[in-house]
Amino acid sequence: SGTTLSLAAGASGTATATITVPDNAPSGSSSTIAAYATGGGGSSDNAGAAYTFTVADNTRSATVSTDSTSYSHNAGESASGTVTITNTGVTSGFAVIAMDDALSFDTAVILLEAGQSGTLSFTVHAAATGDVSFTVSDAFGEISVPHTFGVTVNTFNAALLTENTADCSNEGIECVTDAAGGFANGAYTNAGTWHTTMTATDSNGMTGSHTFTTTIANADPTVAVLTAPTDTIAQSEQSFSFAVPEDTDGTITQLVIDFGDGNSVTFDSSELDGRNAVAVTHTYATAGDYTVSATAYDNSGSNTVQTTTVNVGDSTVTMGDNSYLYNFVALVGFFLLGVILSATSFRMKQGVIAGDEEMNDRDRQRLESVERRMESLSEREELLEVSAYDASRAATKLEEHLSAFNEILVKAQEIAAEEKLKELEAAEEAKAKEEEQMQLDLEDPDIEMVAERFHEALGRLVTARGELSKIEEQLAHILKMERDEQLEKLTEMTESYETTKRKIDALQSSAEARDAAAVENNIMNLLSAAASGGSVGGADFGDFGDFDDDDEYEVEIYEDEDGSFYYIDPDTGEEVPCDEDGNAL
Repeated sequence: SGTTLSLAAGASGTATATITVPDNAPSGSSSTIAAYATGGGGSSDNAGAAYTFTVADNTRSATVSTDSTSYSHNAGESASGTVTITNTGVTSGFAVIAMDDALSFDTAVILLEAGQSGTLSFTVHAAATGDVSFTVSDAFGEISVPHTFGVTVNTFNAALLTENTADCSNEGIECVTDAAGGFANGAYTNAGTWHTTMTATDSNGMTGSHTFTTTIANADPTVAVLTAPTDTIAQSEQSFSFAVPEDTDGTITQLVIDFGDGNSVTFDSSELDGRNAVAVTHTYATAGDYTVSATAYDNSGSNTVQTTTVNVGDSTVTMGDNSYLYNFVALVGFFLLGVILSATSFRMKQGVIAGDEEMNDRDRQRLESVERRMESLSEREELLEVSAYDASRAATKLEEHLSAFNEILVKAQEIAAEEKLKELEAAEEAKAKEEEQMQLDLEDPDIEMVAERFHEALGRLVTARGELSKIEEQLAHILKMERDEQLEKLTEMTESYETTKRKIDALQSSAEARDAAAVENNIMNLLSAAASGGSVGGADFGDFGDFDDDDEYEVEIYEDEDGSFYYIDPDTGEEVPCDEDGNAL
């Protein structure tokens, strides 16, 4: 303060000096002030009194802590947390100046008064378990407070994925199975190789899946002959009954019955559905022993054969006791047999048969050949008849299947059309209800609902205003920091400009002093020459700036802020430290 003291000899007085520490003064920095007293009577104390003011070391300090020492999240996801910054020094702004790539802050800047605490929200999205760190600094960059916390990244528990279909019923496990495999009670029942997709969810809520195969060995189908005739004769129709085959791990595709004489009957799966047994009839043309087989085929290509033997006897004719026709035929037959036997006996007596034995052998062979051809032709005719019968049955079945397919197709089209119509009607009805509700709301609005919506909108507006205020505060702080930074830069530029200007002025002063000294030196030399009777006619007056480097010249002495002295070397333009009398140190 401006103070004038009137003091008597030996008296004392006090003058007050006020020191204001700038906002950007670093901790531990100091400044020195000096006081000089000058008396009214012309006496003075040039030595003065000095005082050094030092800023405390903890002027700017802060502590940093997070709401947890460790965070965890699933791989590919993230975790959230907050960091608390407590300002233990003077009012200042704080910002997160460095952080790991796995860390991000919603807002990285906060302004805190002395002793005040504030929080910043962050998100951790680490890819692997480990430590994550960040550093908080004040606005002047004087302090940097690091902080580290642990992160655990959960990975899926792959041990839950097995290749055992029985695990599909465990909690947290879902399986998608092959429908054709007949999956039931945790296992496939049908033969074949089946694919299963297992999806598991572990205790952390993470899911994983894989697909594996299960092979079920095929079991042969079962078939048995229920009834076969025991007393069979040729040319007589016989009945056979067979059990419908079963397959425990698949379906029966065909049942083929072979009668052993080249004839067979085939039943497909559609003819066997819903039946316990099938009955067929067959007529053997000739006597003999025949092997009847029933072969069942399943969908895996396996088959089971069941056989039985049928003995077929010769065909006989039984005549009734009172049948005149039968008696007449019998008498004629016996008569012809007697005539043939008599003729044969007579020829044998005459030696015809005995003398023509070779001819009888050829006739016999021809007769046997003709009989064999007849039998072959008969068998072929029977085979053709059976084939024609089977073809007729197959054509009939095909027509039945086509008719059934057409009926199903028509029914499906009708169902699709009905569903589409229902869908359109439902959409039209929903649209009409929506328009009706809108009309009702316009005619008779629900005041409570409108008020609720208004309060919700008002709440959102208040929230948005609060967020806007926070943003404005942050912007103001950032602007202040920018303004202070620009002011600091401008001050540095001003100081640099003033320093440079002092150097330039000092150089100019030194050059002027040096030129003046040179001119004075030349004049003195001329005067000396004239006094000694010499001539000045050949004297060079063109350049008074050349003088010996040993000549002395005056320089301006400057005092630095720390109390040291220096002057500017006119030749190099550099600062030369010196004492207060200008003697170079």
